[in-house]
Amino acid sequence: DSPNGLLAARRAGLFCVAVPNPLTRQLLLHHADLVLDSLEHLPLEDLLSIVENNSLFSGSSFLN
Repeated sequence: DSPNGLLAARRAGLFCVAVPNPLTRQLLLHHADLVLDSLEHLPLEDLLSIVENNSLFSGSSFLN
């Protein structure tokens, strides 16, 4: 994850999920639609549901 990559993806109209690692955890990731500590406890079906429902809310969501 990097702020520049997130910004580029957002400008391209993509839904952005950031999963920071120890090096990127301190960076500003506010351009992400969703910031997760890990994908371990989020099944793909649930993530796809979040993406599909993204049009129902604006701004970023942070799940830990």
